[in-house]
Amino acid sequence: MSLLAGVKVKGEGLTTALQALSLVWPRRDVRRVLAELNPQGGDLAVRYGLLDPPNLATAASGDKSQMTAGNLPRYFQSVGDVSLLLAPASAEQTQASLGRGWAAVTAELAAMVDADVLVDAGTLVTPALGNAEVLAAADLGLIVVRPTLDAVVHLLARLPAIPFPRGGLVVLVVGEGPVTAPQIEQESGLAVVGELPWDREGAAMLMAGSWTERALRHSRLLRWSLNVAEELCAHLPQQLAPRPSGDAHALPTPPVSGAVAERTATR
Repeated sequence: MSLLAGVKVKGEGLTTALQALSLVWPRRDVRRVLAELNPQGGDLAVRYGLLDPPNLATAASGDKSQMTAGNLPRYFQSVGDVSLLLAPASAEQTQASLGRGWAAVTAELAAMVDADVLVDAGTLVTPALGNAEVLAAADLGLIVVRPTLDAVVHLLARLPAIPFPRGGLVVLVVGEGPVTAPQIEQESGLAVVGELPWDREGAAMLMAGSWTERALRHSRLLRWSLNVAEELCAHLPQQLAPRPSGDAHALPTPPVSGAVAERTATR
């Protein structure tokens, strides 16, 4: 249905932000997929304790012509009602898995008619790594940036070389700093879709891969993420914009899979 690719040019917060957005994504009548197409390697398998296959490496180990929209879901794992396409933690293994197929896999994910896909494409360093192709093939690109002078300068320096998806690029500001959202918009020419707080407790929950429903409901990070998710939906190409459902504001069921459930049970 739609594919949003998230990238960063400097700093941290991209993976955690996309994790939060996937949990509160407003469209609840289609599959929600969080995919790691990050040439620096993935984090989510470690966070959720899902270290065994299937994953991106499994999908790429066979005939790459079979990595189609219809076949990719067999390589997904699930946490709650979010489907995950997990990348190996090793940058070398991730890059070897995709080879020159970054754009092709992105296109197949985008072709899934029953899913909204959020892609963690990692840090934009050089087009040779492949994630620039992921961004170019997306419906909408999201750049995560800290509101600090050095982070914004890096963004402005890289901006001329960043490919624009067909739905354009937008900015998500994460954390606090001296540079305001209007200043970022003025200097970059890009819309800021929202700001997420530097919520250490909320981020720690997501990075640990376990939480309770009560903790989610009290998390500033999750509450603010819902507003950002709704704004992102409004920026999707019109024919792809999600239709809100009756329970769009309901927080997700906590994950209960593998090591995640085991860790939760011991707390």
